[in-house]
Amino acid sequence: MLINRINEVVQSVSATYRTTTELEVLSNVPGLVCDEVLMTDFADYVSELDDQLKVVNRFHTMGSEDFAFISQKVPSAFFGLGVEVSDTTKRFGLHNPKLVLDESGIAIGAACYAQVAFNWLKKHSIKSAER
Repeated sequence: MLINRINEVVQSVSATYRTTTELEVLSNVPGLVCDEVLMTDFADYVSELDDQLKVVNRFHTMGSEDFAFISQKVPSAFFGLGVEVSDTTKRFGLHNPKLVLDESGIAIGAACYAQVAFNWLKKHSIKSAER
C-alpha cells in the first residue's frame, strides 16, 4: 500500500536527521486498477469507430480519482480524453479553476463511450442468452 511505503520513507528520512515524524493520513483513495482485457477490448472498439483516433492502452491514474473505489469491486476501464488546448499558457491540471479544454473533443469522447457500450453489450448479450 502506498501510504505504508510513504510512512517508511518519512521515518527513514526523519531518522537520518535524528528527529521523529508522525504521518497523518487525511484521505486515502486506492489506486485505480484497469482490467487489461476490458482495456484491450475497449481500445479495439474505439479503433473501429475511426482509425485516425489515437488510442493509448492501459491508462492508469492515482490520486483522488473516485472511480478507483468502483475499480476495486468490479472489472473496470478508465478512459482519458485528449482535450488539451494548443495554447500552453492555458494548460492546467484537472480540477484547476483556470483549466481550459478543447471542447471539440467532447463529441468524439461521447461517440467513443457509445461505441464501447454498444460493442460490449453486443458481445456479452450472446453469452447471457446461452445460459
